[in-house]
Parts: sequence; C-alpha cells; structure tokens
Amino acid sequence: MIILHECPLSMVEHRGFKTFVNSLQLLFPHVSINTIKKEILGIYEVEKFKTQQVLEGNQGRIATTTEIWTTSNQKRGYMTVTCCAHILNLIVRAGLSAIETVIEVIRNSVAFWTTTPNRVETFEEAGR
Repeated sequence: MIILHECPLSMVEHRGFKTFVNSLQLLFPHVSINTIKKEILGIYEVEKFKTQQVLEGNQGRIATTTEIWTTSNQKRGYMTVTCCAHILNLIVRAGLSAIETVIEVIRNSVAFWTTTPNRVETFEEAGR
C-alpha cells in the first residue's frame, strides 16, 4: 500500500494506520520505518533484477530520457525517466488528433460503402 500510493514511510507510525492494521488482524506486528525501508529495498532489488533480465533478452534498442526537476515549495529534487516509446506514443496521438475529423470521414465512408454487396460492387466499378 505504501509503494502503490507513494505514501511516506512514516505512515506506519500514524495512529490511523496502526488502527487499520489492528482491524485486519490483531496479531499483525507493528512495523517500524526501518523494517518498511528494508522491505521496499528488497522489492526494488527483485524488480531491478527482473528488469535487467528483460533488457538483456531484448534484441532491439531502448532509449530513455531523464529529467530532474524541483518543486517551488520543497528543496527536494525529483528525477523522472521517460521511455522513448512513451514519447513516440504522445507524438502519434498528437498527430492523430490533428487529423481526427479526416479519419472520421474516411471511417464513415468505408462504413457506407461496405454496408451492402451492391454498394461494394458500385464502389469497385467506380474504381475501374
């Protein structure tokens, strides 16, 4: 839950979190920030290994872009990693949105001409 929702590690010390854990099972031990940190680092190492295995088996190329940014109210910096495929997807979507009306006209035309065998025949004759 902490990883999934990007909660701070200190969440395990919040009264509400402890109440939540107790409501699940009274025998669950309360964990410390250090325990959570070790668990998260363990998960990171496993996922890192899996990613390395996938990348080693890849026959193609993968490009990533990193960017560091900070927020105006914090002194902490953040690094984002963007995959080339994601950027390409954004570019293609932007391009398709520019010609969206043309694509719709073509789809409607295809739907019209393929509705009945007579229309298909008429269309094929017009193309000859």
